[in-house]
Amino acid sequence: DHNGDCAWIDDNILLVGGTLVDIKQMIPYWNYTDVSHKSKLFAGHLWNLKRNHDRRNGGSELTGYAVPHAGMPALPQLDERQRFAIRPGMSVKITVDSTVPERDKVRGEMMNKLRDNGIKVDDSASITLALRAARGDSKNVEYAERFGHGRSIGQASFTPYLMTCGFEKDGDVLWEAQTTTSPPGTVSNEDVGRLQSVVSESGKPTADWYIGLTLPKRIPHKKAGESPLGGRR
Repeated sequence: DHNGDCAWIDDNILLVGGTLVDIKQMIPYWNYTDVSHKSKLFAGHLWNLKRNHDRRNGGSELTGYAVPHAGMPALPQLDERQRFAIRPGMSVKITVDSTVPERDKVRGEMMNKLRDNGIKVDDSASITLALRAARGDSKNVEYAERFGHGRSIGQASFTPYLMTCGFEKDGDVLWEAQTTTSPPGTVSNEDVGRLQSVVSESGKPTADWYIGLTLPKRIPHKKAGESPLGGRR
C-alpha cells in the first residue's frame, strides 16, 4: 500500500513520494512530477486522484499508471565514485562567513562532523562546505497583551537572518540545510520594558543551529530522470 510516503515496487526498488529509489545503489533514478499525497500504489499501478473542474464528473478524476512506466531506461550499475558527489574518503574545504557567530567553534565542529563521516578537510578541494548567515529585510512587529483586552504594548523592529549550511561545487548546490530566525510570538510582562532588545536578540543567528546539524555521509551525484505519470519528457 502507498499513502504518499513510500511503497516497494520490487525487492530493490522503493517508491518514495514520487521518486523511484534503487536501494542497493542508494540513489534515486526517476522522479514522477505529478504525484500527490493522495496517491496509492495498487496492482503495479500508481493511482492518482486529481481535482477535475468539470463538476459533472464529481469534481475529481482517478487515473492509474504503470510504475515503472514502459520504456524507462534501466539504471546501470555504478561504482561509489560515480554514484555519490559526497562520500567517505574524499576531501572538502570549509568556508564560514564573518556573519556566522562563534566562527572558530562552528568550523571546529564541522571538521569533527566531516571526520566522523570519513571526509577530509583540504583548503584546495573543489567541493566546499559553506556556512552562511545572510541578513534579511527589517520589519515592524506589533505586540499586544497576552491577557485582558489584548491592548497593544508596542512595536519593535525585527531583522531576520537566513542561516545556511551546504555542500557546493562550481556554483551548484549539492545539498543544503537552512533556517530563518523569527521574532517571539509573545513577550512576558517582565520583558515589556525592553521589548526592542528582546525582539532584536531573537533575530540574531546562533552557533547552536550549525553545531546541531547532521551532515550527510553520502550525497547522490547522478540526477534522477523525470516525467509526469503516464508520459515522458
